[in-house]
Amino acid sequence: ILLLTYIIVLINILLFLRPVRPKTQCEQHRDSLRSRDGDVPLIGAFIPQCDEEGQYRPQQCHGSTGHCWCVDSRGQERAGTRTPPGAPTINCDEPGKK
Repeated sequence: ILLLTYIIVLINILLFLRPVRPKTQCEQHRDSLRSRDGDVPLIGAFIPQCDEEGQYRPQQCHGSTGHCWCVDSRGQERAGTRTPPGAPTINCDEPGKK
């Protein structure tokens, strides 16, 4: 049992010391908007959505307005992809197709 406890403690130490990847552009953008007012974003402000790897999700939607659009890898809106609330969303992998 002592050996098992030692192994568990060692694993936890190694996990704690594991290098943390730096925040991506999307995560920095999102977090800067969230932290402007004590973790309470401005009402109606657009907060970008990042995927599990910290990259911009190909489709971004504004929660307050219901508009959605496609973005490039830098989070910039791709022209002609914005859809109004209630409209079918665009396939951001192939923006010409719905």
